[in-house]
Amino acid sequence: MRKEKEGSITVFLSLILLLILAVIMSTVESARVNGAKVQSERALRAAMDSVLGEYYLPLFKEYHIFGLDGSFGTDSLNMDSISEKLTEYMDYTFHPGKGLEDLRGSPNEYFNLYGIDTTSININRVNTLMDFDGELFINQAASYMKYNELGEGLENFLPKITGTKESVKAQEVLEEKQKTEESLFKIDERVLSLMKLIDGINISEKGVKINKDGKIEIQDNFVKEIFILPATKENIGTQNDLVFHSLKGYLTDPIQIIDSAESDLESLYKNRDKKDSAEENYQRLKSIDQSKIKNPKELSALKKSISKAKKKLDQYKKIEKELIQSLNDAINELNQLVNGILPVINSAKGVIDELIPLQRDAGLKIQDYEKYLTENKELINEEFYQSLLDDLTIMERYKGSEDSNGSFDQYDFRGMKGTLNIDETILKQIKPYTEEKITTSKESWIDYSSALTNIKSIIRNYSYDKLQFDYSTLVKPIESDSFFSGVQSLLEDGIMSLMIDDTDKISDKELSSNELPSTLLKIKQSEEPTDITSSISKMNLSGGVGLFSNIMGDFIKGADFKEAALNGVDSVGNFLLLQEYLLDHFSSFCESDQANEIKALNYELEYIIMGKSSDYENLRAVLMRILLTRTIMNMITLLSDKKSNEEARVLAIGFVGFTGLPALMEITKMIILTVWAFAESIVDINILLLGKSIPLLKKGSELQIALNEIFTLNKSLIRSKAKKFKENQSLMTLSYQEYIKLFLLMESQKNKSFRAMDLIQENIQLKYEDTFYIKNCILGFQAAAEFGMDSKFINFPFIHKQPDKKDDYLYIFYSVIENAY
Repeated sequence: MRKEKEGSITVFLSLILLLILAVIMSTVESARVNGAKVQSERALRAAMDSVLGEYYLPLFKEYHIFGLDGSFGTDSLNMDSISEKLTEYMDYTFHPGKGLEDLRGSPNEYFNLYGIDTTSININRVNTLMDFDGELFINQAASYMKYNELGEGLENFLPKITGTKESVKAQEVLEEKQKTEESLFKIDERVLSLMKLIDGINISEKGVKINKDGKIEIQDNFVKEIFILPATKENIGTQNDLVFHSLKGYLTDPIQIIDSAESDLESLYKNRDKKDSAEENYQRLKSIDQSKIKNPKELSALKKSISKAKKKLDQYKKIEKELIQSLNDAINELNQLVNGILPVINSAKGVIDELIPLQRDAGLKIQDYEKYLTENKELINEEFYQSLLDDLTIMERYKGSEDSNGSFDQYDFRGMKGTLNIDETILKQIKPYTEEKITTSKESWIDYSSALTNIKSIIRNYSYDKLQFDYSTLVKPIESDSFFSGVQSLLEDGIMSLMIDDTDKISDKELSSNELPSTLLKIKQSEEPTDITSSISKMNLSGGVGLFSNIMGDFIKGADFKEAALNGVDSVGNFLLLQEYLLDHFSSFCESDQANEIKALNYELEYIIMGKSSDYENLRAVLMRILLTRTIMNMITLLSDKKSNEEARVLAIGFVGFTGLPALMEITKMIILTVWAFAESIVDINILLLGKSIPLLKKGSELQIALNEIFTLNKSLIRSKAKKFKENQSLMTLSYQEYIKLFLLMESQKNKSFRAMDLIQENIQLKYEDTFYIKNCILGFQAAAEFGMDSKFINFPFIHKQPDKKDDYLYIFYSVIENAY
């Protein structure tokens, strides 16, 4: 029984079986590990989705925006809570029996193939609604609006945007016109100075100054004060009766003074002969020895003769003295005339030195404006273009054609300067002779006579060549203060009382939080336009120059429409979808009474446009922007309407007193039109706030305020005009709400999105819980997790003792998942 057996085959087969089992078990284990990796990744992704699935319901309910409140009841993001939630959600995947331990037949009774555990989890990055300049918020708003019925509002509004774009182009052209006219006005200002210096006419931008006697106020010294020609209208260079009669009495003819002095000098010589004879007779009578005359009658007769001779001598002496005084007065008058006019001539030459380059530049600017106007002819309406063309014809007077000397044909300033040089030389030659003094000495008489002869010979060459100005239509100016006082008195109580009937009903709500999304991202308030009410309240003819150009520049700067918004819906994308979202979810001033609504602000769209902290400030800023827009639009209407344009021109003539200076006349006309357009715009806003629509660009017949009504403008007239206004159901009319749409289009996406988030945050805090902050609203995040798993199919002792095993887990693997809504 005890025999030795060989077991090599058994051993061999046993080893083969072991190897086969090892291969099978290793393959199974490898598949298990790879499956675990996939399952852990899927579990992490599902857990992240589940966490995001806990989105803040009030946010979605009120504003259709998904967002996880990552603060979980605190005031900042709570990453630990997110990690705990992720771990908990993954545990349900890794351990199916979790929470079901007490149930019979629970998954705990079955085999767990993987046995995965989460060893660590980290939140690497969180994306909130505020990230990427608000794009995450914008995308959600746009996504919601894509599936929401937009209605016909957007489709109908696009042509109005296009119409507004055309108006902006018209305003750009008008601004170029105004800049050109203001440069020409610099010439007119200096021409006014020349008029004072050369003709003595006291004139300013407001017109001529009239004395109590109804004549023009004349300067003390002026170039034409020396006038050696007969004082006729033709010689003076004016056909204007007012100028002629006012100026005539101030002209001095040196020849007449000299002729009168020469006559006095001749009388002086004659008087000297008589005086000498009387002196001789007096001395003769006086030399008689009265002591030798015994007859009382003879003595009395002698004394009478002596007294009579003395009186006669004194009479001749008095006449001589008076003649000498008269002659000295005459020469002194000539001296004062010369000394008074010489500095005037020098000042006039200085003005001309400024005018010559200004006139040359004016010609170039007019050419540039003419070219600009022609290039943009097709982009503005025909009536407006024709009005600008008519005004260009007036400007042409400044342009002229340059001759070989470089002068222009409106005024020959170089020729004027040449004449002034001649006259200056003449006066300097005369000046020494006017310093002569005459005494009782006949030698001084001879010198004086010679001086008069020389003065007379030289002064005859005094010239007035090219020193003429156009006074053909100069009239007494109409008093202009009453025109401005009508509007200015309305502004004393503030512009808001003019636009809103009962200012007490304006909401007094304000934002108080300092953790608004726009504040955190340092979004600035929208820039307000120039307060034209402040300028108009102080406006007069001299103070209005440049005002229209300033407010127009503000409008064009503000009307920087997004190019996409002007090219159709296909290229607009999220831009207009956000626009519709804002209009759908937020309210404005003209919507129904919101006094009892739980909102941080009542005028939400106004806040999104302007970004100010209070309802009052936002409403005022928006109304000021509408006022500016309507003022510009009404200005275009007034300029395009021939009747209105001519009425303003006639009134400008009355205000400034003349049309000889075209640029001054045009500037004055523009000031009048600005006030008129402003008054019309006040009525427009009252109409809009009554819920009515007004044309984007009116026709002349649609104007509510007549020019003569501005003199007596008051609140009741404005209210009456607004109530009587009949709407025109034209496609190109705008309501208050459509102006809100227009201004929203002007605002950047970033500003609009963050201000909308401000309102969302504040409103939810008021209605739900005060711990809600947009900065904590998570849309997506990146999580990195580490997972561990023990072996099941290759559970050999020597494997469990390997040195690189970690934390009781044989397998360690990682997953990094990006999850964004």
